[in-house]
Amino acid sequence: MNDFVFTGKISINEFCSHITYWKSACNECIKACPFEALAIDFNNKVVVLDCIGCGVCYSACENDAIDLNRNLDIEIIKSVEKPSFGCIFAQGENKLSCIARLSENLIDYFVLKFGYINIYTGDCNDCKFKNSLKVFEKNLNKAREILKALDMSTESIKITQAKSSEPFEPNLGIPRRNIFKIKGNLPKRNFLIELVKENIKNRACYNGTINLSINDNCDFCSICESVCPKGAIIIEKDQTAAIYFNPSVCSACKNCIDACPKNAISEEKAFVDDLIPKALKLCEKPKKICSCGNVYYTDAEICPECEIKNKKKEELLSYVKDLF
Repeated sequence: MNDFVFTGKISINEFCSHITYWKSACNECIKACPFEALAIDFNNKVVVLDCIGCGVCYSACENDAIDLNRNLDIEIIKSVEKPSFGCIFAQGENKLSCIARLSENLIDYFVLKFGYINIYTGDCNDCKFKNSLKVFEKNLNKAREILKALDMSTESIKITQAKSSEPFEPNLGIPRRNIFKIKGNLPKRNFLIELVKENIKNRACYNGTINLSINDNCDFCSICESVCPKGAIIIEKDQTAAIYFNPSVCSACKNCIDACPKNAISEEKAFVDDLIPKALKLCEKPKKICSCGNVYYTDAEICPECEIKNKKKEELLSYVKDLF
């Protein structure tokens, strides 16, 4: 029996959306944690408190912003000989803290390798991890979307409530074989790309990323590029300005949409084949030079800075006229 229950105390890396955008509304890891071990500090950064290392937040995070100390996905893949998983209160050859630890990556990998995966649950309604089941449901839906795109049956994911007679006692220490991280460990999104890129056969919706569209309000201010934690948006400026977007690395955090001062960015539906790396050109404008000497890239007759100055001037004149 394989013990994958404890992942060690987690840490937050530079991909966290709160690092690139201080007003980020993302809180998936915090909502997922059954022990309130994650919180937002006064600087709007995610901090780790009394973490027990269940690893549920890792499965909840779309940004690959959670680092584990042990029982990484790659270790689970290398150790499992029978795709049968359960929490410590349920049956199953491979033990997890909660079935919410199963990301769509793991679910689809074992379906591709064995043709099925068995997932066993205990009495989830009375469990400390019951709120974490929302993470599992989300990952399960994404796993099914991917299987549809791979032309595989979603019935290959078998979920059964089957309590064990006695709770499994996990190993609290770090096994010697896990002291060093296995080389070649891939972030979750990279793993998923490798999993699906050669096997996509159908077009199916996918909720793990989004597509973007940009309207004429865009003035190429580059704020969207700076707040993206994954580098999914790139802006190039020369004789023309262009915005490129790679949905395969987008985590759907929507920092770009929330931070855009011009409300120029909109969300659109994404599909599994959007996980294939690409550079989509979302917007392009020719270079212009304003009478003030500023370079800009909009359809307006003057640059954004002059537009702001003129607007303030008009507001001041209107205020003065109202006085007389």
